[in-house]
Amino acid sequence: MTDMAISHYGDVLIGVWRDRVVSAYDITGHTRVDGGVRVVFEVEESKEFSYLVGQPSPVGAWKQGQARPIVYEDTEKIRKGDAPQTSVGDATRAVVGGFILTVNENGNATVIPPQGGTVLVTAPLRRDDHPFTYTDDEGNAYPAAVIDKHPVGGWTFIEYIRDGQPVVESVEDSRVEDLRD
Repeated sequence: MTDMAISHYGDVLIGVWRDRVVSAYDITGHTRVDGGVRVVFEVEESKEFSYLVGQPSPVGAWKQGQARPIVYEDTEKIRKGDAPQTSVGDATRAVVGGFILTVNENGNATVIPPQGGTVLVTAPLRRDDHPFTYTDDEGNAYPAAVIDKHPVGGWTFIEYIRDGQPVVESVEDSRVEDLRD
């Protein structure tokens, strides 16, 4: 990693495994080791980018043949996205995959889906707000929160905490236990 790359891209470190974000850190410093060949970063958990944990990689999937699974990306692209944005009165508008997203100056968002499209909105949950338990196929139990029930019975959309990280997925109703009184 060159000094120029560290200077330009060295503010945030996002860890990705199997095309999902597993960690987000703000870089607070760095040290060159092994004669300057490798770089060790000093980091702290990112407050701004922690919402990415559990989400798909913001830079896309690793492609076979890449020499190293490292991607340099401008932080502003992660903050604002790369969809072309236009000003519409007191709001900003972007169209992604036929979905129209408009955000006004107060931070309120409106999403208009294309014909047949579906919008699911999930608020980030506090790590201590998981009043359910999800049990996986191996019998491991995890703290969980129900996000939504599927319109077709038998399935629940949940967030659960695995290895300290939030995971969002659809599971069978029978695997979710309500722990509330």
